[in-house]
Amino acid sequence: MNKIISNRGTEVPFKIIEAKKGGPLVIMVHGFKANMHEDNRFIQIGNELSKNGINSIMFLQICGEDSKEDFINFNLDNSIDDLDKCLKYMIDNYQIDINNISLIGYSLGAR
Repeated sequence: MNKIISNRGTEVPFKIIEAKKGGPLVIMVHGFKANMHEDNRFIQIGNELSKNGINSIMFLQICGEDSKEDFINFNLDNSIDDLDKCLKYMIDNYQIDINNISLIGYSLGAR
């Protein structure tokens, strides 16, 4: 499992389903008390997207069932910061097409 360091200095686990460098990106954000894969729904979506040349990334929010970070830190600003770190990681390492980025959120992740 990959990890980035948040602006808070904590580890944020993430998973990438790579299609091609320089391609589009979909960021997937799970719901409250779920896992980053949304019980494999996001894995299935990512696998289908990759068949069409679309990269995807999913990350563990503080409200996730496997999060090691104290729940008191769960707020919109921290969620946005973590999402932004994942986005920057993908742009820097996979040369993502910055004009072709989408977001899928499930439940609380859709906020």
